[in-house]
Amino acid sequence: MLLYMDTRLLYYADPDLSPEARLLLLQWSRVIGLDKALTCSLLELYHRIGMSAQHAKPALGLLKSHGYLTYETVHRGRGRPVSSHRVSHWFCNRLEKGRLLNTAHRIEIKALCCHASVVRSSSKQKAKNLMNGKERANMLVPATYWLLAVLLAHAEAPGIVRGMSYGRLQVVTGMTRERLKSQLFKLKKLGVIVRHEPGILRSQGKVRMRSVYVLDLAHPLLLGKDSTVLTVVFNSASKLGKVNFISGFYEAAIVVSELKVNYTKILEKIKETWDRDDDYFINSGKRSYFGIKCEKAYDRLLKDAQFLLPPLKLLDPIAADLLKIHSLGMGPILKEHVYSYAIMLLSNHWEDLERKRDGVSNPISAVMTAIQMNCSLLLNVAERGSESRSNGALLIFIYALAHHLAIQLQHILKRIEHRQSVCDFATAAFLLKPSKYLESECWQLKVYFRLSDVLNYLDTTEFKPISVNLSLPKELDLLARE
Repeated sequence: MLLYMDTRLLYYADPDLSPEARLLLLQWSRVIGLDKALTCSLLELYHRIGMSAQHAKPALGLLKSHGYLTYETVHRGRGRPVSSHRVSHWFCNRLEKGRLLNTAHRIEIKALCCHASVVRSSSKQKAKNLMNGKERANMLVPATYWLLAVLLAHAEAPGIVRGMSYGRLQVVTGMTRERLKSQLFKLKKLGVIVRHEPGILRSQGKVRMRSVYVLDLAHPLLLGKDSTVLTVVFNSASKLGKVNFISGFYEAAIVVSELKVNYTKILEKIKETWDRDDDYFINSGKRSYFGIKCEKAYDRLLKDAQFLLPPLKLLDPIAADLLKIHSLGMGPILKEHVYSYAIMLLSNHWEDLERKRDGVSNPISAVMTAIQMNCSLLLNVAERGSESRSNGALLIFIYALAHHLAIQLQHILKRIEHRQSVCDFATAAFLLKPSKYLESECWQLKVYFRLSDVLNYLDTTEFKPISVNLSLPKELDLLARE
């Protein structure tokens, strides 16, 4: 029977504690209880904790030397004496006084700890010297388990971690920077981390955008593939260069911003083609015809980009600021944040989305708070005196993008639910990731359940969203080159 697992250990900061020592304490809390003593041989202790002697022995020594564990020798009649180990009272008191942070991923963390124990005790596990190169590279050590447990504990939405810098991860894992990089690479290689967009640092070391890690909760280390009830494939069979509401919302915002900010210049350039006399245009009729084509190209591009966006009235006040952010190379991290907030809306606020489809006029406070916490430093990039800086219009637009994406995904899921079977998506978690389907580039939305014992599995569904071309039309490209 699984006892209470003290997840406060996953937030505990002590640079002297190794990840092996931290995992040992977490496993102790899960299988024994931090308030219980364990009287047995060292080999049995290692077995109960689910760690090899190679990793557990130095971890145990470290915990003893720093006072986290106390022990005494106990004689049991004949035979060799055994040790009785107990977590020290001062550490238990210190842990109890610490801030209790609730994690939505207690189930996955327990599954991960169980996996560590099962793999360790399995008689089928090969000795290290019998492993081939691939097996050795994929072997999970306590540091790997601990890092993944920490990421799960700090997730703000199912499977999404924001704001964990390398420095913060070092504090709560006890790893050096190089070891942390190595373990993150291993989790990416195993497919547990499906996406990672690093945070952006600018002047004086200030973080303008926090990093984002996206975890696959249906990975065999966690819930397993049986938890996935539906996969929706957004496969665009359109020509190369076209984008849809998932892949192109940020690019569409940049295109609209460029057209809006430079409208006067574009209009003047078009008029120049009407009035200019040179060898390129033979007569005034052709010049007028070209000018009309430019105007139509402008309107068509603006309409196509607008198709992928929420109302443009939200973009107008912040267009110049968005272009400045884009010029600083912050597009990828901003886009990843929008994805994360959209999934947060779907996973945590499904019913709110159904009741409040206007979204921006009455934003969901938990999501808006996350945006303010993670993206507010973007306002420092905005021009002084701009509307986005003075009233947070930029943050509202980020929310609008996420809400717009979430609403469209929800609409598609409800159509699928109506056609195939009853499935309560209000209790589901979601994963959105780029992938390949039938050798084509696509996006996949995976739907999985974390608490339900009775699942209704739905067939993989391919959906072809309308796509648009956001590349510069040849008429406007000619103006730009001139």
